[in-house]
Amino acid sequence: MKPQYKTWSARKITAVEVTGPIKTESFPNVKFKVVRGSSSQVHEFTLADLPCLNPYEWIMLYNLLLRDGQKYEPFIAHLKQMLISYIQEVGKMDVEIDVVLRRKPTVLLKEVLEDFEKLKLGKIQKEGQYVEFQMRERNDAYFHKACFFLADKHLLTTSFLEYVLYMVNNYRGNNKGDKKCFSDMILWYIQVHKVLLGVIPKVFEVQKRTRP
Repeated sequence: MKPQYKTWSARKITAVEVTGPIKTESFPNVKFKVVRGSSSQVHEFTLADLPCLNPYEWIMLYNLLLRDGQKYEPFIAHLKQMLISYIQEVGKMDVEIDVVLRRKPTVLLKEVLEDFEKLKLGKIQKEGQYVEFQMRERNDAYFHKACFFLADKHLLTTSFLEYVLYMVNNYRGNNKGDKKCFSDMILWYIQVHKVLLGVIPKVFEVQKRTRP
């Protein structure tokens, strides 16, 4: 499986037109004409081509079709099922999505290094792509050191990722190239969080938490 940053489109779908139905015996197929990116490139594909697109394009197509939901209901239902399956799989490794879906992630954080306490807070370690930070379990507890691995970004909340960004960008020993590489990946995943959490209420029946 390719990493998500290689499967999310940089050229956003900005407009969609349903150009006509395609008769099939198995499911209602249809042809779409979409406009992508600031250069307004036009592309055509069918409902059967959706697995060849990336998840971000599914979401954008879904949101655009929802503007006339009654007219496009059969195609929206097909897209909705694809999004549900995708988000459920992502949720197995993403702590913030699992909180919304009321589940627990099945993937654990990487084990910390034996000598990590000797490292400087906020310094990017190129080999292994990680930084050291301080944390405490509760307000009245002592701070202790821990490691954040870039590969574990999906197992941490947006607020924590923003904290890591602050530390990395404020440590003077990090060069611009390392900071940009680290920051770009974290900012990208924060945006992924935002997009997925925004579409979840549209495709899932998520129960709101109530205080006892």
